[in-house]
Amino acid sequence: MTDAQIIEKVVDYSKMSQREFALEIGLSNAQTIYNVIKGKHGISTNLAKMITDRFPEISYDFLRGRNENIFQSGDNSVNIQGVNSKVKTRDISASGKINEIQTLKKEVKRLQQELKECKEREDKLMTLLLQQKE
Repeated sequence: MTDAQIIEKVVDYSKMSQREFALEIGLSNAQTIYNVIKGKHGISTNLAKMITDRFPEISYDFLRGRNENIFQSGDNSVNIQGVNSKVKTRDISASGKINEIQTLKKEVKRLQQELKECKEREDKLMTLLLQQKE
């Protein structure tokens, strides 16, 4: 399936015009969508992310041409902060909650790493400070 066909399928799914769809996903105008449909450009990672941010039920892999199924599939369970309880897509009534949880988990990991690096820098500075006092 070409990128043009993929975008057309997603726009059809949204039940919006190309312009409405573009504005809905955060583009300032529909030119990017038109260019993909005309074959001038492909679906960039940024465009795919904008679409899945607004329509989390749409598969990122589908948008990137790696999957024939437009919708997310499989077990989208996540382990939240080491707790063994699993949250599955079918258990959540509002679409997109799984993607939101996964995004927040990634942000928590990034912040934990940043905190660890700050603590390491603090330890090095304290060591240098103590060495200067000696």
